[in-house]
Amino acid sequence: MLSDSLTEGSHDITATATDAANNVSGPSAAHTVVVDTTAPGVPTVTVTSPTTDTTPDFNGTAEAGSAVTVLVSGSVLGQATSDGSGNYTFTPSTPMTVATHAVAVRAADAAGNVGNTSSDISLVIQATSSPGTTITQYPYVPMTILAKLEHQSYTPVAGDTVKAYVGNELRAKGTVQIEASVPVVGLLVSVNAAASGGESLSTVLVETSGGVQHQFVNKTKLVTGSTIGNNGRYVLTDGVTQTLAFKQGWNFVSMYVRQGVDSTMTPAAYFGNNYANVAEIRTYNGVYNPSDPLNGVLSSLSHIELGAGYWVRAGSAFNHTVTGYLVGDRTVSLEAGWNMAGYPRRDRRTVADAIGTLKNGGQLVQVISDTDLFLADSSLSHFNTLSHFDPGKGYWIKMNDSATWDLNFPEATGSAQGNGRGLAKADGGLKLEQLKRKLVTYPSVPAIVLAELVSAVEIPSGSLVGAFVDDELRGVQVAKRVNGGGTVTLVVHAAQRETVSFKLWNRTAQAWQPIRESLSLDSGELLGTAAERVRLTLDAEPLAKGLMLSRDSMRLVIAPELQDTHKVQ
Repeated sequence: MLSDSLTEGSHDITATATDAANNVSGPSAAHTVVVDTTAPGVPTVTVTSPTTDTTPDFNGTAEAGSAVTVLVSGSVLGQATSDGSGNYTFTPSTPMTVATHAVAVRAADAAGNVGNTSSDISLVIQATSSPGTTITQYPYVPMTILAKLEHQSYTPVAGDTVKAYVGNELRAKGTVQIEASVPVVGLLVSVNAAASGGESLSTVLVETSGGVQHQFVNKTKLVTGSTIGNNGRYVLTDGVTQTLAFKQGWNFVSMYVRQGVDSTMTPAAYFGNNYANVAEIRTYNGVYNPSDPLNGVLSSLSHIELGAGYWVRAGSAFNHTVTGYLVGDRTVSLEAGWNMAGYPRRDRRTVADAIGTLKNGGQLVQVISDTDLFLADSSLSHFNTLSHFDPGKGYWIKMNDSATWDLNFPEATGSAQGNGRGLAKADGGLKLEQLKRKLVTYPSVPAIVLAELVSAVEIPSGSLVGAFVDDELRGVQVAKRVNGGGTVTLVVHAAQRETVSFKLWNRTAQAWQPIRESLSLDSGELLGTAAERVRLTLDAEPLAKGLMLSRDSMRLVIAPELQDTHKVQ
């Protein structure tokens, strides 16, 4: 028991034991406790207004790593986690109503301290109407865009018209010209410099002489009086940008942006300046080693394909951004058995949306991500933890027959890369996201543990179960409370057959609580059934925040010469 309150900051706590004869043991190993009672500051928020976009992007800054809650008229719209620089972006997954909304934000740090709510800003969402045919002029110096045009399905010709819109307001028109066999255009874009939060182009299209329109994907930020593009030109394309964050070690990823022709999709061309950070790439049946000069002979991986899942081993952490376009045919061929599949879409979709046809067709068995599981058998749905497919992630998909995974359904309105990523779940979500970033993964099918948690006391809501090999975190998931105890579905990464121990992160005590059992696990194994789950018994009871009392064995050795003169009680 602590006699004094701990001050703000990090503290190393040790304990000693004193017996009846006042003999004092040596100190225990230090346990580090971090006390954080300071609430984060008031975050900022910006959003384009007025707008016809019913799922607009909310951007701002907050304390690094904090959970930012976006409030609309006092009600929670959603949450996002700020990055290491304090920046965050939130895009609603459900369309907002056409109305004037009062928007505010507040931040909560990892210790649960909640900061003050920001002042309201106004967001006006307008009804969609027909695009304008006359350029809307504003009393500010226009922005100049000098662009070359690239489109996957149409090559613009001289005399075509390029139109640029903000919402439904036509802001610029230009005529296509051909320079050195390349279609180009110059645009003088009308800018409303007084718009709250600034403006971005929402639609850019090229219209043929016959009135056929071909859209580009473009959200150029408009700045009055500025110029983008020169003799080298700025690219207007029917493409998008994808950014992948690679941690040191293995990363299971997929790509949805194609840079261009095949020569731009070789591993070296795809990773470009980051190629030196790539130590190894694995597909389901091949290995690519960048340092091996015989890659072209020994490796079957010659090009990065959309729709495939790739294990990429990074020598050091890096972010990689690719600009290109979405392919027209977004289908993935799946074979009977296990598949390393990608998700070649830029919008986050529910499991029902993404794989409903495979499930209903009876070919799907299960899907595994880095931390989550989906079982197609409806009688086992209570074990499922996978709720969405996320852009940029790879997935293990097991089939009982070959099939084509058709992902050519319409995109959600206002979708964008990573929509929904970083949203903290209601129970233990922030801690779960933090631990996911520490997860150590390996390029093999994970093991699955379906477990029952046995505890003498009630397990707090939002507690997590972690799977460890030595000090490496190999799996983590939120525990579900059931009659005071709980259940958990764990995806556990195993490099080979290994002994895995378990701990419960007690949300109330804010500390790891030991679990008695350990298991021998290998890649692809399933332990536990619907009728008989694996038993995991909590072996400690929380005393106070950050402190645990656990049962440990000790050995007492008595010298033979003392046995005649001393008695042990």
